[in-house]
Amino acid sequence: DKETDYASLHPLIADIILEELEKDISLCETMLKHITELFIDGSFESYDSSLRSKLFDINSTICDRIYRFCNLSEICIDFINATVMNFYLYGYINEYIDYMIKVIEASESFITFPKEKIAKYYNTLGMLYLYNDKFAEAQDCFNKSLGIKEQLYGRGHGEIAISLNDIGLLYYNQGKINVAKQYWEEALKIRKDVSDSSADVAQSYNNMGVIYANLENIAKAEENYNNAKKIY
Repeated sequence: DKETDYASLHPLIADIILEELEKDISLCETMLKHITELFIDGSFESYDSSLRSKLFDINSTICDRIYRFCNLSEICIDFINATVMNFYLYGYINEYIDYMIKVIEASESFITFPKEKIAKYYNTLGMLYLYNDKFAEAQDCFNKSLGIKEQLYGRGHGEIAISLNDIGLLYYNQGKINVAKQYWEEALKIRKDVSDSSADVAQSYNNMGVIYANLENIAKAEENYNNAKKIY
């Protein structure tokens, strides 16, 4: 039921839900949507740790059941992806990297699945790896995302700039400032040419300010920071 008050769930009720999910695969997608809505409306933040743990168990069971029976749809994959990112925001990174891998495997199994979504999924997984300091894995994901986007859009597209920005961040986090600079410069150029979002251009100017500050080129750093401030 869409009006279910998850905040009032007793652990025993949560256990019953888990048992029912084991019996009936048709409940999985509906439950997954409900759990995702908890994050969207902020309800999850008000729950105590025991209820949060139960919801994680329910989510894990849902994902396992979906993959086990291959009862996947595009919308279901989207909701799993959204749930993964929401759990990431609450610090459950390692637990859900595996699910993100499964999201990608599932989406790639559909010949007609939108390639632009697969590219975004690779980017999502790359960011999970990046913030877990798994740089080689992050680079592999970012490169795959970039490769798909280049096939779809060519080089001078806003989506390409997003990938270049993320790869630049990867190198920056490893202390490879000059390599990061190359990627961020190209991202800025593309965004200035094609971006519909002034915020994206400002972000790139700010990135270049960070780069030049690291290179101790204060004049260039201030120039880029000022360019960003003009837009913000």
